[in-house]
Amino acid sequence: MTVSISTVGFNTGNAGTWTPNDIITCIGEALSLQELHGSTTDSGLICGIATYSGDNTIPSEVNIRYLDVRGTSSGLGTDASFDVMRNASGQTYGVYVNRPGVGYTGGEVVTISAEDIGGASNGASDMTFQVIVDANISNGVSYAVTVTGTYLNYTAEGWDRNGYQGPGTDRTFTFMEGDSIKFHNTIVDEASTYDAYTLTHRQNKMWAEIDKVVSFYTAVGSGTSITWTPNWGERGTYYWNKFQYVNQEHVHTIVIQPADSANVTSVSYGSTTAFYDVADEGNAAVWKQELDSSKTYGNNYWYIYADTSGNVHCAGGNGYHPTDHQTRFPAWFQPGASNPAPEAGSSVYTVWGHAFGPRSSRGSKELDLWNGWATVDQNIHNNINNPASVLQNNAWTTFTEVPIGRSSYEVNLRMWKSGLDPSFVVFSWYYPTLSSSTIQDNGGRTWWWHNYTTTLFDLDYVQNASVTHISRDAANGNTAAKIRFETPTNTTNYNYRNALRGYCNIGAGIQILKDYYAPMTVDDAPVDYDSRLLYRPATSDYYYTARSTNVGNTLFKGPTISNNAATNNIIKNIPTCSKMVPCPYYLPDDFALFTFDYNAISANINQGDTITVSGSEVWQVIDGSYCTNEGSSRTSGIIFCARIV
Repeated sequence: MTVSISTVGFNTGNAGTWTPNDIITCIGEALSLQELHGSTTDSGLICGIATYSGDNTIPSEVNIRYLDVRGTSSGLGTDASFDVMRNASGQTYGVYVNRPGVGYTGGEVVTISAEDIGGASNGASDMTFQVIVDANISNGVSYAVTVTGTYLNYTAEGWDRNGYQGPGTDRTFTFMEGDSIKFHNTIVDEASTYDAYTLTHRQNKMWAEIDKVVSFYTAVGSGTSITWTPNWGERGTYYWNKFQYVNQEHVHTIVIQPADSANVTSVSYGSTTAFYDVADEGNAAVWKQELDSSKTYGNNYWYIYADTSGNVHCAGGNGYHPTDHQTRFPAWFQPGASNPAPEAGSSVYTVWGHAFGPRSSRGSKELDLWNGWATVDQNIHNNINNPASVLQNNAWTTFTEVPIGRSSYEVNLRMWKSGLDPSFVVFSWYYPTLSSSTIQDNGGRTWWWHNYTTTLFDLDYVQNASVTHISRDAANGNTAAKIRFETPTNTTNYNYRNALRGYCNIGAGIQILKDYYAPMTVDDAPVDYDSRLLYRPATSDYYYTARSTNVGNTLFKGPTISNNAATNNIIKNIPTCSKMVPCPYYLPDDFALFTFDYNAISANINQGDTITVSGSEVWQVIDGSYCTNEGSSRTSGIIFCARIV
């Protein structure tokens, strides 16, 4: 079998200069060309909670946060998770959306087990959530409800789905999901700043007991107003309560009916031909990599970021929430209206049980997030638009680079896709208009993402978000010619769920496993940890006399080693990393390593050059390292190739 070759690029013909944004765009186009973006779009994502039930208290579990808790749904939705928090008394007092899941419909009820939030034997009970799903609702109608009068004599009036409701106390107003409802307070002589209206789910008599899991919590004081548009799933009965300090004075009932299904369109995210999400500035993106969607952690969400120097970093998580809550649901984002209060140092706006900040990595701290140092609610540290914050107290894998010093040259991203395993693709940068005397002058970094499944890793429990890149020693003079396959065991300081962490010792930090491949066609001695490519010279080779005869001893003559023993094998079945035992993946046999010895100095062996073994077997150079003045007469080294014939 042979590979298929593709190329994308930018700044054709040195037409101008490029930026890190061009790098990200190019990588996205390359992944599309290789059909490596997610195979489906995602819709039916949970973006909030309308209400929950099943409050419980465990006195021994105080200030506890249960992370990434999965539940079962009353409908067809799957894979959502939640964080449940207990206060200083051990009472459940906060529920947040963590992973959005897929396939949910507004109003579905999700149940999480008592065993996942402290255990039934300790006093926990099952909890149920009515979920809000990201959707557009058409044909909504705008209404207004106004309280008016004086401090001691006021009424509510307005329009609703049943028509005009005249002034009165304790009124009932009926609306539908998707309607826009403006609540306005015109009372002119409030006795206190606490005399304000607040939307709740319950008719409790104490301020502290109110269930505030609604789309906004900002008291509507005298002369102020706020608009609420109930989303898909916020159906139910609400109460617009008037309080004086802690005393409830008046309650107006707000009934929200389900939207007509014909008016609801669930918002879809991702694309089969583009990145899952792209940062506002264009210098970062999220790539959804599907390894096995039937598994709990079978999808990876890679954060790929190009910095101002042209270094390209990546961090492999296994959850991502693409909804831009601040844009789609602005009423949810009100500073100071969060409950429970975010952890110290967090600037997140989480309004009474709704999802964490927009467009951020999801999962469990240290296990799943791009920046495992932070928790999910510290969304700025895991947000697509904040690469510097994602990097804070963290370290990423720099898997490739496109030096900004070459920004005036044309850039190609070349790809070689295996014919034996179409999931395996090698990527490499190349600068076709940049002059060169060796492969390093106009060749860039070569890499491949690990895009395989194996029985070694059960993706119901671990994720396989990993990458291998090739580094080369300098190709000049008599410098030792080696190439290295470098494989990080994890792509950030944390990333503990990553399957390859099973190959590293205890402790945080990125550990890079390196395979050094050294050719035996050079005189420079390899070191102990080098992998040496089998080579025994033929009679026509430069080193035949020195390595296969006893010519060095003038007192003894005898037979030489037959030319039949000569070998310079094409090295196939290359382990993605020989330092991992057992090795989870071997490169398909349409990729190979060659050692070579060319009878001329300063040969410029470059990416795209070919090696003809026979009329039916031709290989193309992808990357390599070589000495340009071996023995003052030759160019010798090692090259990584793909079979094209």
